[in-house]
Amino acid sequence: MRARFYHGMDGWRQIGGKVLAAFALGVLLCGCSSYDNPYYVHSVWRPADASDSRADVYFLTDRKPNPNWLPDKFDRVRGDASCGVIQAALPPARRPGGEARFAHETGRAAIACGKDLDAFTARIAAAAHARQCNSVLIYVHGFNTGFETAILRAAQLGNDTQWACAIAAFSWNSAGRRDSRSYDADRAAAAAAEPLFAEFLRALHAKGVRANIIAHSMGTRLVLDAMVHDRGADADEVIFAAPDIGANTFSKLVDSAWLHFRRLTIYVSSDDVALAVSPRLNHGAARLGRVPGDVRGIHSIDVIDASDAPADILGHGYYGLSYEMLADMRLALAGLTAEQRLAPYQSQPPTLERADDGTYKLAVRWQRAPDIFTRFLRWLAASIAG
Repeated sequence: MRARFYHGMDGWRQIGGKVLAAFALGVLLCGCSSYDNPYYVHSVWRPADASDSRADVYFLTDRKPNPNWLPDKFDRVRGDASCGVIQAALPPARRPGGEARFAHETGRAAIACGKDLDAFTARIAAAAHARQCNSVLIYVHGFNTGFETAILRAAQLGNDTQWACAIAAFSWNSAGRRDSRSYDADRAAAAAAEPLFAEFLRALHAKGVRANIIAHSMGTRLVLDAMVHDRGADADEVIFAAPDIGANTFSKLVDSAWLHFRRLTIYVSSDDVALAVSPRLNHGAARLGRVPGDVRGIHSIDVIDASDAPADILGHGYYGLSYEMLADMRLALAGLTAEQRLAPYQSQPPTLERADDGTYKLAVRWQRAPDIFTRFLRWLAASIAG
C-alpha cells in the first residue's frame, strides 16, 4: 500500500510539474514584453538638469508599411525593405516616487533605400561624418518586439552608452504576440530577415562606415548567421545580450564567424528565466545566454556574468535597465577588453570584477542586486521550466 501511495504521489508530481511548467511558459511568454514595451523605455542616467535627451535613429525594416497601423506605421506582416529616420526623445531616470516619463517619437522621415541600400547607407555615412566619425551603432531586437519599441530602445542604448556617432535599428518582422506559436513564427521571421541585415552590413562597409552591434535575445542568432553565411558582413565590436542561441550551436558556428568581428562580448545570466524556458521551445537545447559552455577566452570573445544586474522580474531585460550594464557596454564599444575593464578608466570605477572561479562578472553593489525574494521566484520558475 505504501509503495502504491508513493508511486501515486510521483505520478501527481509529474503531472503537477507539467502543468506548472506549461503555466510558467505561458506566463513567461506573456511577460516577455513587460519591459519590451515603449512605455518602459527611458534612460538609466539622470543629468543634473533632468532634461530629455534627443537622438536620430536610422531604421531598416522588412515590415510592411501600413499608415493605419498606429503608432508604428508598420504592419505585422513581412514586406519589402523600408528605410527612414526617426527623432526620439528619451527622458532621464526617474527618482523614487517621481513622475513616470517614457521615451517617445517626435518625428520621422522616410528615406529611399536605393539599390543595394546605397542611398540609405549614404545618409548614415553623412550623419556620421557630420559628427566627425565613421561608425554606426546598430541595435537588433529579439522576440515579441514592436517597431516603435525597437527604435526607442536603440535611442536609449545609444544615449546611455554615450555613443558619439550615428545610431541605427534593424527591425525584423516580429509578430509582436505572446504565445509559443508566435515564438516559432518569430524565429522563422528572424531567419528570413538575415540576408537583408547582411546586405546592410555590406553596404555600410562600402561607404566606409564601421558597424558596431548590440543584439538582444533572438536577434543574436540573426546577427551570428549573417556573419557566418554572408561574405563582407563584418563588424567591429559586437555585443550579445542574453543571447537566445543554443550553446552547442554557437560553439559550432563561431569558428566561421569570429573573423568577421573585432571582439564579441557576451552577457549571460543564470537568473534569466526566459532563457530557462526557451529550451522547451528548442528541443531541449541549453541557451548561450544562460549556460555559455566552454567559449570563454577564445576567438576574441569575452563572457560577462550579469546575473547580479538589476532587471525585470524575469531577469531577461537587464541590458537596458541597469546602469552598471550600460556603463560596461560603453567601454566594450570603445574597444576595452574585459581584462581592461577590471581596472578604473578615466576616473570611473571598474565596471567588472573577478568572480571566484576566475571569470568576469558585472560589478554591482549588493544593495542593487536582485533580492532574495526575486532570486527565489526566478529559481522556482526556472526549476519548474527545466
